[in-house]
Amino acid sequence: MSNSGTGREEGPSGQGAPPAPAPEEVAELQEMLLAAVLGQEARSGSGRAIALPDIDFVLEQDGTLNLSEENLFAKPVADDMGRPIRVLSVEELRREADRRGQLGYLRFQPADVPGDSVRLTLEGRIARQGVQDPVGLSGVQATFVTSGGRWRLEGEPAFFAA
Repeated sequence: MSNSGTGREEGPSGQGAPPAPAPEEVAELQEMLLAAVLGQEARSGSGRAIALPDIDFVLEQDGTLNLSEENLFAKPVADDMGRPIRVLSVEELRREADRRGQLGYLRFQPADVPGDSVRLTLEGRIARQGVQDPVGLSGVQATFVTSGGRWRLEGEPAFFAA
């Protein structure tokens, strides 16, 4: 049923559709997913971290994580992640790969906001010297919904390999 004043669909209680999450909320969800992948935070409801199979390919020897700034809503707080994080632009990733031969990193795909949920995809990648397109590694896709005013993971995350 449409509300003629807003053109938005009304829910069962007669209220309009929930507003899209604010950029700060998406940034918080990105940080939650990143923390779960890095083993610093358990998934809501399961008590387990999200195991990204190729995480060892993207971590530096000293444990530093390289993170692409593409589609990143805010720089994560490294202290919350339990390890140093370097946020790099696409150009910085290429330059660093050219200097070292290759560079592993994580990248968020654009957030998908279907209805009242937010679907995030985080993927591992390797930039290589002299190669324009990076090599894809494994990734994880997680959907978050609000419950009682708080975001929580909905169902099990989906894993994929490139």
